[in-house]
Amino acid sequence: MFRSWRRLPPALVAELGGSTSPVEDPHGPWSYRAAIDGETLVQVETLREEGSQHVLRREAAYVVGSGSHARAFVAEENGYLTQLPLAWFAEGKRWRLSPGYELHNRRFERPIVPACIACHGGLAVHLRPTRNRYRLPIEDGIGCERCHGPGESHVALHRSRADERPASDPIVEPAHLSAERANDVCLQCHLQGDVSIYEASADAFSFRPGDRLSDHRLDFLIETDAPAAFGVASHGARMMQSRCFLESGRQLTCVHCHHAHRPVRAFEAAYYERKCLTCHAVESCTRPEEPRVSTSGPLGCVLCHMPQRKTREGQHLVFTDHCIRRPPRAPQEEPPVP
Repeated sequence: MFRSWRRLPPALVAELGGSTSPVEDPHGPWSYRAAIDGETLVQVETLREEGSQHVLRREAAYVVGSGSHARAFVAEENGYLTQLPLAWFAEGKRWRLSPGYELHNRRFERPIVPACIACHGGLAVHLRPTRNRYRLPIEDGIGCERCHGPGESHVALHRSRADERPASDPIVEPAHLSAERANDVCLQCHLQGDVSIYEASADAFSFRPGDRLSDHRLDFLIETDAPAAFGVASHGARMMQSRCFLESGRQLTCVHCHHAHRPVRAFEAAYYERKCLTCHAVESCTRPEEPRVSTSGPLGCVLCHMPQRKTREGQHLVFTDHCIRRPPRAPQEEPPVP
């Protein structure tokens, strides 16, 4: 989780290299390229007009993402954080426009709001009333406290004398929470509402494991003519729409299938299929016997019921749809949301 948000190290700058050709805004006159300047990465904007001398440069201060799929970049100026237009994608090892920029090019002015850091980074102090200024430095990565609660009292407990210790350790173990509270720990980042509203005394950093997420933030999903469309962080919302979740009495949790301390790529697809078979019988599969063998496992449960497809943000990546459809449906290409 350390690589989810961190200062851009010089070694990674050298590994990424610059863009071999300009990346053009499909709806505007701008072109962008990534370039190496010593040990720093800069992104350069030019205007595609004959004779234009327009050049803007911004240095990347932070990198977001592990690089398994993609890496995004953040500029910093006097504590103000903004996203840069170009992202690096593992598929093809190439530079392309950052997610959402093909729909609406914010150039160098897309603010990194507190909710961005709350899910990708560590502790940060947001300097109000600005939208995107912070007290620096920002803690690298996603730390233990995001899922287990503040560790200060836990450390104090174990440093105290045995006869002075409280009856229980204040650290939170999500496995001991109710299904709803355990899911809230994951949903603080993996629930993407079309509209999110914070309670009066809450903000993007106020949630603590064991809390009810809705006491801090209300997430609203807008009904559309494309109900199959989903967003980058819609895993929680899609899972809670599934028949599996509803028929479990809302007891199905994210960690039923996912290992909290290990990435998805650490497991073969057959691992997740075995999770399906803890509730479903092999005999219930209605697919013909021959096509059952697939790269996703002996039955291909995930391949059919949780297809990978593009999100409504018009990204260059595909994400797994957690709606767990039954009967399975062919993947649908939904129009991107402007």
